[in-house]
Amino acid sequence: MNNGTNYVGRVILTTGQVAVQLGVAPRTVSKWFDCNLLKGYRIPGSQDRRFYIQDVIAFAELHGMGNNLLRSMEKRLIFVGMDQSDKIEILEGLLKDWGFIEVQSLFDAGWESGSSQCGVVMANVSHCGRSSTLQLIRNRKSGWGWIVLLPEDDEDGAEFLEAGCLWAGQYSRWLPDDVMNAAMIWMNGTIPKLPRLPTKGRYNKLLDDKSMGNNNGCQRIQESAGGIRQVT
Repeated sequence: MNNGTNYVGRVILTTGQVAVQLGVAPRTVSKWFDCNLLKGYRIPGSQDRRFYIQDVIAFAELHGMGNNLLRSMEKRLIFVGMDQSDKIEILEGLLKDWGFIEVQSLFDAGWESGSSQCGVVMANVSHCGRSSTLQLIRNRKSGWGWIVLLPEDDEDGAEFLEAGCLWAGQYSRWLPDDVMNAAMIWMNGTIPKLPRLPTKGRYNKLLDDKSMGNNNGCQRIQESAGGIRQVT
């Protein structure tokens, strides 16, 4: 599924996505870009702008702006068809900063993953079905990795790994450490480390449309913000 976000290396956002997450109009984001307040780039041959999420996070943190990206980018691990509560509790203790959700179907897993841009789905193949699980892994949502647990009589996880699965093992033999390591490697290579931001800040009032009308407005904003490159 392509939701406009590219998870190859670094997350890329459109002008509209940045505007929604920061609670401003798209034209305000465009003006921040034009005034060199917010880093980004233009798509060659187009007026469309794109922004790396690291730069958006840094901008919001520097200026004390609320940021819904933190909620949509929370790390989550979704268990599908799991009943091994003892192992799950151990895993929750190892991944303390993750959110954990238990569901009973692949449909529910897809629904839950829609509210967050990144995470890991851990599916019991005996419960979910081999072909259905393979299909979802091949068509997985960007930012989401998959871990599968195989039936006792199925020791070959090669087909799942070839489809893009992070890790495959037998249901009765998996260890929390194995899953933790696979999940951490996936997340560390998928998204940047996100800082915790305040919900409100003084900079919301500084960067309004009226103050962005000309280059002098950009100059004033940059000087009041501090630490931002001047416009020449």
